[in-house]
Amino acid sequence: MRFPSSLLSLRTTALPSGAPVHVALFMVSVIFGVLFIVTKLILRNMDALEVGILRILLTAILAGLLELLVFRTKVDFRRDALPMLFISVIGIVWVQIFSLFGIHRTTAFHATLIMATVPVFTLLFGMLLRQEIFSWKKLSGILLAFGGIAYLVLSGNAAGVPLPASAWLGDLIVLSNAIAFAAFLVLSQPLTKKYFYGSVMSYSYLTAAIVSLAFISVGSVFYPNTLSFSALWKTIQLMNLTDWCLMSYMAVLAGIVTYTLNNFALARTQPSTVSAYMFLQPLIAAFLASLVLGEALHPNMFWVTLVTATGVILANQPNKNRRKLVSAGGSMEPSRAWE
Repeated sequence: MRFPSSLLSLRTTALPSGAPVHVALFMVSVIFGVLFIVTKLILRNMDALEVGILRILLTAILAGLLELLVFRTKVDFRRDALPMLFISVIGIVWVQIFSLFGIHRTTAFHATLIMATVPVFTLLFGMLLRQEIFSWKKLSGILLAFGGIAYLVLSGNAAGVPLPASAWLGDLIVLSNAIAFAAFLVLSQPLTKKYFYGSVMSYSYLTAAIVSLAFISVGSVFYPNTLSFSALWKTIQLMNLTDWCLMSYMAVLAGIVTYTLNNFALARTQPSTVSAYMFLQPLIAAFLASLVLGEALHPNMFWVTLVTATGVILANQPNKNRRKLVSAGGSMEPSRAWE
């Protein structure tokens, strides 16, 4: 079974942003908003490192089957192996494993609000790679967004509820994940324009699985009781039906579906547009956390979210020169970061 040639041809042509792109990005925001609740639930019974590795391995198996049976895209590994490895490490291994340590140490609201700053870091990376044009409006938006996050981290209970002593460390770990995911969005765009977006997802997860297996192999030598194949197998045997349902959500919806939809959008619009939808996630997570996890809602949540979201939106306002160039028929195609 193969995808129609008309669909596969989209991998080399950047289409204008339209309704399908925005629907896809809204779906990603909803899935990721729920993901923070799912993560808090599964970490009650399992170790963060084991959850992250199992999630990557399970998703890689599913992605590999999709690539083998459906996508079948030929990749020029001599040229693109290094970019694929880099985006896999920062966008999957780092984000999906180490983010769990941060989420476990803070609240779902804190984690999602900090991750909502991804558009700011995406903009900064875009400026460094000359994909975005500097403006004072964007700078003011960046500073405003950082101010909201700084208040959240430094004040501890900015949301008006008691936090564990390690919450500041969890916030910083999640912040590092926001930076890594922003870099992933910017650096993976050239690959989504060169190859079918589903195949970029598949090969990214397969590469991440190889890195994770290498990580376990090294861990088996130094930490045989906690980080080894035997320890991982024992954890799998102890998983109950609820654990497998939560893990399936993380692998299928928050793995296969979200990364495919993100790549679909990246092939058709700017990374800053893709990441701008992330400010919806704190609202979704805060509401669900109050229902499922018992995390209290507080008026401060609204104000911190408003300040941060305002900064994110302001930073991602289109530049006047960009609007003039687009209206005149000029190209705003981003430069290829890997070339």
